[in-house]
Amino acid sequence: MRNLIIFTILLIGLPAISQEIHTKQWSMVNKKTADWCSLCGGWGWNMHKQLTDRFENKNVLNWALHYSGGLQNQAAVDISANFGGSGQPLFYVEGIDLNATPNNIAAKVAEAEDIVNFTLAQPAYAGIGIEAILSSVTNRLDVKTKVEFLQPVEGGDYYLGLYLVEDSLVAYQQSQGQNAVHRYVLRRSLLNTTWGKSLKKGPLEKGEIFDVDVELENITTPRNRLYVAAVIWNKVGNKYLFFNGYQVPVGIPASQLDIHSDLSEMKAYQTEGSEVHLQINSQVSFSNPIITVTDLNGKTITSLSPGALTEGNHRFQLKGNFIPGLHLITLQDNKYSKTIKLIIH
Repeated sequence: MRNLIIFTILLIGLPAISQEIHTKQWSMVNKKTADWCSLCGGWGWNMHKQLTDRFENKNVLNWALHYSGGLQNQAAVDISANFGGSGQPLFYVEGIDLNATPNNIAAKVAEAEDIVNFTLAQPAYAGIGIEAILSSVTNRLDVKTKVEFLQPVEGGDYYLGLYLVEDSLVAYQQSQGQNAVHRYVLRRSLLNTTWGKSLKKGPLEKGEIFDVDVELENITTPRNRLYVAAVIWNKVGNKYLFFNGYQVPVGIPASQLDIHSDLSEMKAYQTEGSEVHLQINSQVSFSNPIITVTDLNGKTITSLSPGALTEGNHRFQLKGNFIPGLHLITLQDNKYSKTIKLIIH
């Protein structure tokens, strides 16, 4: 059976540039690691890859926390210490050590998936919206975040942390070599402290809203590798417990989008087996593009790097769990960006 995909150009920013509140519960999975650690680059590398593959298209903050070495940063140090445990690699789900070893990887990946699926099925007590844009002219990252409590909460001590996460970071890793591709590395806190801004201590009413904005200069990492994440922490004693989170890819200002009206004739259709035929009727060249499909809430369904794209017809596999209806698809590289509607029947 053939599924037709209808594209319409949207002359707006990227789909992730939205401060609409995401009302679903998220989960957190972390690897405590270091680039000098041979085990982190051995069985730990394998397990992290399996977890990343399992949770790629789910509402999961799946970060590598480099508490030591060349990718070390204070946020990773603090969060690792908050979760506890000695040595590395360690794997945490919701801040709890999975006690993974080289001999139980399959069982622990399955255990992590069970915990995550249970967490994601729970109603969220608070939702988060993020708008994150990076100007290629000024290298300034502007982040606007909104938190809304969706249900009354009897009490607690709540903070909002904001973080910069880099995916597909090419750097040294013991046992993997000089050009290892690191997935979803926590790079830094965007606020003055790891745990961020205090929201409220005590009971919260349904509908209470908090806004947290931040600007960060001199961001030179390619935008298409960057994500901004928000975490609501509940401080209990000296521990910070994960309450909910959200993560979006970084976009660019609408004023910097290269519109190219001739790309309005870009067409595509999907055949059986999820093969997509993409027709570009333009001389615009995408040298190192990323194709991202999101739902209307900004959640990434799938993302792929098809290689250089020029004028003509291109084929690629569109993977992911799609629900029939309206989606958004973005074709972008460091120079051009196109966001278009995607209707799957």
